[in-house]
Amino acid sequence: MISLLVRVTRSSLTRSPSSSSCLSARVFSSIVTTDGVDDLFPRTGLIESSQQQQQQTLFSDERDEEDGPADISLPTTQKEYEYKREHPFDQPPDARFLQVAIIGLPNAGKSTLVNQLVGTKISAVSTKVHTTRRNVLGITVDGSTQLVFSDSPGLVTQKHLNKHHLEHTFASAPERCVRSAGLVMVVVDAANPRERKSLSPGIIHKLDKYRGKEALLVLNKTDLIKKKRKLFDVSTRLTTGVVDGRCFVEGDTGKTIMRPEAVIVAEKLSRVEERLRRKGHILDLEKEEKPFVAEEEEEDEHDQQPVSDMEGWANFSRVFMVSAISGEGVSDIKQYLLSRAPAGKWRFPPDIVTPQSPQDLVMLTVREKLLDHLPQEIPYLVTPRIENWVVTRTGTLCVCVNLLVPKNVYMSTVLGTAGKTIATISSEARQDLSDSFRCDVSLKLIVKCTEKKKKPT
Repeated sequence: MISLLVRVTRSSLTRSPSSSSCLSARVFSSIVTTDGVDDLFPRTGLIESSQQQQQQTLFSDERDEEDGPADISLPTTQKEYEYKREHPFDQPPDARFLQVAIIGLPNAGKSTLVNQLVGTKISAVSTKVHTTRRNVLGITVDGSTQLVFSDSPGLVTQKHLNKHHLEHTFASAPERCVRSAGLVMVVVDAANPRERKSLSPGIIHKLDKYRGKEALLVLNKTDLIKKKRKLFDVSTRLTTGVVDGRCFVEGDTGKTIMRPEAVIVAEKLSRVEERLRRKGHILDLEKEEKPFVAEEEEEDEHDQQPVSDMEGWANFSRVFMVSAISGEGVSDIKQYLLSRAPAGKWRFPPDIVTPQSPQDLVMLTVREKLLDHLPQEIPYLVTPRIENWVVTRTGTLCVCVNLLVPKNVYMSTVLGTAGKTIATISSEARQDLSDSFRCDVSLKLIVKCTEKKKKPT
């Protein structure tokens, strides 16, 4: 078995003398100052092993409350996580609640937007597609209002699922996401020329199926658009020129003018009348009302395009233009959602920002860094598995993760020259986890090849 051991210590890259098939890459860190596996994972009965299914952890119900809800930290142990989830909490007297479904095509910036709205990184972000592989919930509280954001995988076609052998969750997760939400937010990559032309049939199908739910359009990555005039054109195209029941056009002064939809409908009827006149029909509404109505109905049926042929959606209540990566415009979305939250009981305690377990967050973070630093399809083939989980008496979280590589030919790519690639992955993942858990984190990655050696003939 070929393996790479990444230890967060003060040593430099060295080759392990004990085995020629094991490369020990030790990366500098200011967290752990002692060497050896026993120092990283002390054998004091505190090790949480995924193989042994142990949940022996250090936990105290009494935690320092320095800044209240504004300084909420993620639980670092399974016991603490379960305690927060199951511990009863008091509902505010005027509680308000809203669950928001966030849908869109892959790489539209949905996860980045969710992280900004929540204020903490709870969803993995990468430049590669299919980073989010299942629904991820993020929770934020403002006064007596609780908002729950459901980040879903990018919408893809069945043909795409079959071609790339993706999990069934890519098809089922967005459906569950929209069905359980009270409001739908469609995120579009405004910098992508293909997304600027029309909404995808999958998005329109979801909006049409759940047309009773309020829907918002969010044009993301507006910081990449040099000519802001394009944003008006994109909004017009993706909303068919109708927002909140009013049509908007650009006036003579260059300003956007909102017009009641009834006025636009009347204008459409006038155009229908003009077309009938050109065809030679006699239009006397008093004497020949029935023939005209019949012709009008035919025209209406012709105008009602199938969902698959529609380019935009005319039932958006608002359009927001944001840059999720910089946070520009995100506060406007949050304030609007707070104003739309109806009266209702909170579903989660006020000190929880995500119902994900600590182990899930570590797995998502490691997978994110694999996607960032490994080329092509290789990161999708690597399977991370948590081997050990320790919280020391000083509060340092020590985690050991096995990275299972299916073929030996991928090992050199995952390791990198002298272990530099995997060392970078470990260092960046550790920093992100330290920011998320708000504590010192020691991360050890072990790369293993699971391919069985062929027996010599």
